[in-house]
Amino acid sequence: VNGGIQRLVDKRSGAVIVENAPALEYAVERPHGMTAWSIDNTGPTEYPQMTAIRRTLDGPFKAAIEVDVTIHESNFTLTYEVHAGDPRLYVGIKGVWFQRGTPQTGVPALSVALPLNLREATGRYEIPFGAIDRSWNEGEEVPALRWAQVTGKADGKTAGCLLANDSKYGHSLDGSTLRLTLIRSSYDPDILPEIGQHEIHLAILPFTGELPVAEAIHVGQDINHVLRPVGTDVHKGKLPAEAQFIHITGNVCLSAVKKAEEGNAIIVRLFNPTEKPATA
Repeated sequence: VNGGIQRLVDKRSGAVIVENAPALEYAVERPHGMTAWSIDNTGPTEYPQMTAIRRTLDGPFKAAIEVDVTIHESNFTLTYEVHAGDPRLYVGIKGVWFQRGTPQTGVPALSVALPLNLREATGRYEIPFGAIDRSWNEGEEVPALRWAQVTGKADGKTAGCLLANDSKYGHSLDGSTLRLTLIRSSYDPDILPEIGQHEIHLAILPFTGELPVAEAIHVGQDINHVLRPVGTDVHKGKLPAEAQFIHITGNVCLSAVKKAEEGNAIIVRLFNPTEKPATA
């Protein structure tokens, strides 16, 4: 009906992580001051209406479907995509937002919600060069860089879900439901800051057991720094058909590769995202 996720299963363990997730949620914050900086309580939640669904990819490496949804005057297309050998579900959100906030009507807001099939849910959020665990789970919005992770118990086992994205930062955990704010039509100081086209990309990774911080950071890097294939003609060359530039072992992350300002050296910057010593 609303184009959401009916069921998301971690096939490696069989754990059902997400059930009956709406595609998007729409709500209006009550009028208040400094709407570009502060968030207030919202009214009832509304869900978009699905208007069309179609399959776009059905190959051995990628499969995808597109879903058209509408909410009031705004229209979006959601693309759900899976890749062979990849446990992540990729979600693309693209459309036109027409909802306007005013001091009389409040602040319209659009978010994505993942009701997780978890007990004792706790949140972890990416910060520069690491992550922080937060105990808040009553809907308080907190900042994160590229991902938020929720861990809890499913069928007596430790399990969870990681939500990575390429452009949004406001996350909240309400019980076991993780939300990511996509658009807020604040009205001061700018009266029309969000009306227009929007494009957002998400990656949802269900997991069983503990997800190391370094692995979560890699997922965030993947969706924000996508490999870009380049096609050329067929020609001779000295380089092999396959090559590896950098190989890293240990619980560390790569944050930068650059050419030295003097000489022909290459500078590689690594960091340890945890408080424990690591050998790389």
